[in-house]
Parts: sequence; structure tokens; C-alpha cells
Amino acid sequence: MTDFESEEFKDFLSEMKFGQLVAFLKSALQMSAQNLAKPQTLERLTIAIGFLERRILLMSDAVLDPNQQVFIPGQNNDFDLISDDIYYFLLDSKNYQDFTRYPWYLKLTKSNEMVKDMTPQNAKANIKSLLKQLQAAIGEYQYGLYGPKNAWIVKPGGKSRGRGIQIHFNKDNMMNYIRSSMDKIWITQKYIESPLIIKQKKFDIRQWVCVTSWRPKLEVWFYTENYLRFTSD
Repeated sequence: MTDFESEEFKDFLSEMKFGQLVAFLKSALQMSAQNLAKPQTLERLTIAIGFLERRILLMSDAVLDPNQQVFIPGQNNDFDLISDDIYYFLLDSKNYQDFTRYPWYLKLTKSNEMVKDMTPQNAKANIKSLLKQLQAAIGEYQYGLYGPKNAWIVKPGGKSRGRGIQIHFNKDNMMNYIRSSMDKIWITQKYIESPLIIKQKKFDIRQWVCVTSWRPKLEVWFYTENYLRFTSD
């Protein structure tokens, strides 16, 4: 990641916002009935469910079916990007904005079967059903990367031994960290919030390979030995 105006960076921000949407729905499964009954929580659920259902339809190409009645939150476009306002609202209810007056929100509450009949009593069942559809659409392993904290790891591209690595849960904090550094090349990736551990320690596997050809076909040689590195604490 080197250019904040590049399409690659825009795609990354879009994925981080989508991760927040899934994180909120997963965290809602742990909410109390009293919390689910709050108007702001129901508004956040309505928005998150609408956008996630749209994303699943896009993945399945059902949105391309002219006979399929598909609701599109926000402006009608093929990508249906999550705006910053919606991202901040899903990140923290303190970032409240009244979306209930927006035409797309009103249409969503009237046309979406899952949303219009949603109550604090059936909300968790609806969320579980939709998350199960997402898991089927993207696969079990990819789905497992979406945790309830939406954690992302960022590291300088030119450093080693863990120098400069940070974990962020907020895109603005992450961007401020990157902009305040002298490093020009950065690597960002989804942080695994529930990693495999051995004796309460995280670890990684180092495997040496040598790529001798990638055209006309890929040829890779593996060294027979590898090693595991464990965290010190």
C-alpha cells in the first residue's frame, strides 16, 4: 500500500468497512435483550442486515437476474459502497446519525422481509441465518477471518523482526499511524482474532521455497525442513 488514492487502497477501505459490518452483526449475537431493544441498536441492525444481504446477492449473481427484486441501500450502483457515516455508526453507536429519514432506509424497512418483521426477540435468529448465508458464499476459512472486533494488522514493508507492526480496529487511527511514519510502503491484512495456539502461545511456520519458473507453468521447490517460531509471552 503506497498510494492512498489508488484503486487498490480504495478496495482495502471497502473491505475494512465491510469487515466492520460483519463484526457488528457477530457482536450483536452477544448482546442482551435489553440492548437489542434500543432504537439505535435496531437501526444499526437494519442497516447492517440490508447491506450484508445485498453483498451476498452480489456474490451469488442473483442481483443480475432481472426478475429478482433486489433492494440496493444508498445509491443504485454495482458496488454499493458502505459510506463513512454508516461505517462510523456501525463502529460505535455514539457516532449516531438518524438514517431513518433516508428514502433508502424507509424502503428497506418496508421491502426487506428480514428487516420489516424484526424484533428484539427474533433479531439473533435473523442474524445467524444471514451470517450462515455469508459463510456459504465465501467459504468457512474466509468467513473465520471476520471477527467481532474487525482487527487489522499494519506493518512497514521495509522492516523486519516485528518493528513498526500495530493492530488497529479503526480505519482513522490506522491511517493516522501510517501518515505519521517516515515509511512509504505498508502492508495491511486482516488480523486473525481467534488464531490457532499451542500451550497458550501464538506461533508461525517458516518454510523455505524457491520459485524457478512461473511461465509457462509454475515450478516451486520446497526445502525439506522448516521451523516454528513461538511468542515469548
